[in-house]
Amino acid sequence: MRKRSTRVRAQALRRAQEAGSARHAQRRVRELEVENALAVYFECAGDAERIRRQAEARAARILADAEQAAADSKGLSVVALHQLFWLGETRASIVKLTGLSVAEVRTALAGVRRAEPRARAVLGAADAEQETDEEMPGGVTRVRSGGDDEEPVGAESRRHDGEGGGVR
Repeated sequence: MRKRSTRVRAQALRRAQEAGSARHAQRRVRELEVENALAVYFECAGDAERIRRQAEARAARILADAEQAAADSKGLSVVALHQLFWLGETRASIVKLTGLSVAEVRTALAGVRRAEPRARAVLGAADAEQETDEEMPGGVTRVRSGGDDEEPVGAESRRHDGEGGGVR
């Protein structure tokens, strides 16, 4: 009887090993599939991060260029306000014409002397450097002394525009 038990036992072990082998093969296939899925994930996640970094760098360059262009335009808008002022417009009338606040106009006109040399070049005022008197609209004469201390002459009557009584 022992021979039969040994033979049955050997057959049982063989069947168990075959079942185990099939199960191990399934596990190995599953592990390879998990490994491949993880490799795809890490590769794609790395690509996404690289793409984001490149886009952020491009966006930063675009914003820097836009900020520079905006600063240039802002400077030219201040120059235009300065031109309005030298054309005899009061701060109050500039506020009404532009829709800016009094504080914005005051600030723009306060810093305009620093922008004036550049403004002359940009606005094409080549004759701005001549040392001659210049007749301006409204009977105001700009006296040029060759420096930044130009003063409208004849503007005393325009210091109060009658619209809000603002003093330049």
